Amino acid sequence: MEILAVSDQVADAVYRGCTSGRFDDIDLAVTTRQPFSPGGEFLRREQLVWAEAGSSRVHTFETLPLALFPENVCSFRTAALEALELEGRSWRIVCTSRGLAGIRAMVSAGLALTVVTENTLSPDMCIVGEPEGLPPLPTVDLSLHRARSAAGEAVEVFSEHIRASLQPRSMDDREQMAKDSAASGCSSWRS
Repeated sequence: MEILAVSDQVADAVYRGCTSGRFDDIDLAVTTRQPFSPGGEFLRREQLVWAEAGSSRVHTFETLPLALFPENVCSFRTAALEALELEGRSWRIVCTSRGLAGIRAMVSAGLALTVVTENTLSPDMCIVGEPEGLPPLPTVDLSLHRARSAAGEAVEVFSEHIRASLQPRSMDDREQMAKDSAASGCSSWRS
């Protein structure tokens, strides 16, 4: 089993695996269930949230600057744009990136707002939402996909580790995340 860093090549391999139902290039993949990637073993449900840099106030802009994944790649984009359209909020895409690192860079620089799961917030991001005038967002399911050809003790052990690591958080974990976020200057993090 080879552990790969996230890159466009890995993202493309995961996408191919999800769309075809065959993971020839990857033994295991944790994905969000999306229209193009149904199936897999359900791991947990996570809330989508609006996020901005702790020092930023981009949510107050008349036209919201957004950093999102490309069309037809991630349902987060669709959820965000549909929610904004439903509320009649004005928006513009200022960054499109196939990788979370590019989106995080724009958000961390205070140049954009994005949509992530609570689990993928970086320490310098704050959750903003309905109290700040943003529309509610749906939840997403995380799932574990496994190549039909993936076998062996390493794959089994890593699968079990993933399942254990992605068990729903306890309230203590959520409270600690809120404290860590507040200590970094993020006043609107909510558990």
